[in-house]
Amino acid sequence: MNLNKVLHVGWWTIEFRGGGAIIHVETLMEYLKESGIENSYFCGGRYNLLYPKPYIKKWEKKYATIYELVNSPNLIWSFGNPQVHISNIDIEECFQRVIKEVKPDLIHFHELESLTGSLLELTRRLKIPHIVDVHNYWYLCPQRDLLDTNRKVCTDYNNGIKCATCKVLPSSTKIGWMFVGYIKNTCLGKLIDKKIIRKFYLRRIIHENQTSPSFDQKIVPLYEKRRKFFISELNKAMAIIYPSKRSLDIYSSYGVKNPNSYILLPLNKNYEIIKQKQNYKQIDIIRFGYIGSIIPNKGIDVLIDAFNYLKESHNKCKLYIYGAGEEVYIEKLKKKVSSSNIIFKGKYLPSQINEILDTIDVAIVPSLWEDCSPIVLNELKLSKTPIIGSRIGGIEEAIKHGITGYLFKPGDAKDLAFYMKCILDNPDIINKMMERNDFSFDRYNYIEQIKSIYGKALKSLLSKII
Repeated sequence: MNLNKVLHVGWWTIEFRGGGAIIHVETLMEYLKESGIENSYFCGGRYNLLYPKPYIKKWEKKYATIYELVNSPNLIWSFGNPQVHISNIDIEECFQRVIKEVKPDLIHFHELESLTGSLLELTRRLKIPHIVDVHNYWYLCPQRDLLDTNRKVCTDYNNGIKCATCKVLPSSTKIGWMFVGYIKNTCLGKLIDKKIIRKFYLRRIIHENQTSPSFDQKIVPLYEKRRKFFISELNKAMAIIYPSKRSLDIYSSYGVKNPNSYILLPLNKNYEIIKQKQNYKQIDIIRFGYIGSIIPNKGIDVLIDAFNYLKESHNKCKLYIYGAGEEVYIEKLKKKVSSSNIIFKGKYLPSQINEILDTIDVAIVPSLWEDCSPIVLNELKLSKTPIIGSRIGGIEEAIKHGITGYLFKPGDAKDLAFYMKCILDNPDIINKMMERNDFSFDRYNYIEQIKSIYGKALKSLLSKII
């Protein structure tokens, strides 16, 4: 069997939303196109409230044909109906129409948020080789991050009861996603007052994480069924790609024991433009920095608390926070600030990464969740920027404690402040940490590894047919 056409499956495109998984799949499709593979992309997307049913909107990008599922019955960040995560006939029918048109040699699943799990089952029934790229913990956790209401890593879902009561991530509305997809960047969208839009657009649960005081007991078995379904399907996939050993170990601990498992770091075109820093020139101010999304699970509040603890050293350091997020949440963070040396720099473009890195002497990655492998970690490693990171998820694998950076206890602002103080008291250590040479990126080697995994999946199916 030859490999000429790959159908990728995920959630939305870079035109409408950012995020590591979306950046990864778009970069992968571009690289595969250059290597001679034809890409198609079936993805959840916008909402058109003028039309009541799901439908496919087909459009072209330079490296892929997009089959966007408009009006998906599985509304992103909607957790009240786990059954639609498992199966939905409308989504399946749309997917089958795409398969019939594309006739893919292989299907590469990236994300099923806003889609449905039975697409895995359907692909097996159609005897199409398929692999799964794991980017988070959605297959185990409807909230995606294995982070509970108290912002602690969830280790016991209590046979579905905890899932039924947990409410951590944002809820969302169809009118919100319609605004994002069709109106936001128009003249009308720019004229609409943000305070009005906020009532409808991605209503976020950010002030306090919540639990539902009461819930329908009938829904509990569905959450248990959901997890068992995905563990079973992942074990039947022809291959699974994980972004870190830690993410593989977590899935394995829940029963995903697929023998054809691989670890490949997530892709980002920025890896090719990152410049290595020159030696740190000691100055009066050490510049700490955060780069990424401004959302609760990233632990920015912990970072601000840590900086506040360094009150006596504020004349020797600054903290730059780069990234965008919900305005209400950012305002809540700003209220915690006790020093003018904490500076929110706002949204940035990927092309500005080298400019940003030039303003940071030591980067901080304070995630609270088992962050699989944040793209920013590899950008920092390529630039040789020292990193202070949470001892959690794939972050721990990216840092050699005391050599290329420091690891601190997740959520512990005092522990983070201790290591920031270590650097403030001994700035010369920055140059020693910049001597790292433990990461490089070769796009051609990466694509060869992907193609090798594809080839093994094709052979696996062929051997079963024979």
